[in-house]
Amino acid sequence: MGSRERKKAAAAAPNSSHHNSKEFRASTSSTAVVNVESVERGFLINVFLERNSPGLLVRILEAFEKLGLGVLDADISCSDCFQLQAFGEENEGRKIIKAQVVKNAVKQAIKEWSESDGQT
Repeated sequence: MGSRERKKAAAAAPNSSHHNSKEFRASTSSTAVVNVESVERGFLINVFLERNSPGLLVRILEAFEKLGLGVLDADISCSDCFQLQAFGEENEGRKIIKAQVVKNAVKQAIKEWSESDGQT
């Protein structure tokens, strides 16, 4: 999937990461919204946390790496709040991953971040 196709898939995706996604509370007072959609040969991943989140991006990228998911394109904002929209593709030769597995891994990364140095 080329860059143009990824942008088209992203444009066809719901405009807000809040659409059809389930919010969950990390052990902070902030609500995280995680939405993962299957697209051709990969996933469109949207994450939103209503506060600045130093270190969270690293945790999420580590979760992707553990799953064997390569990030081909990403838009990230970490100033006032944390917003991530990424296109991830499964690495060749790896077991097929389901969108729910990716979503759970991102949620777990957020939870671990919030329970550790994300609170300082």
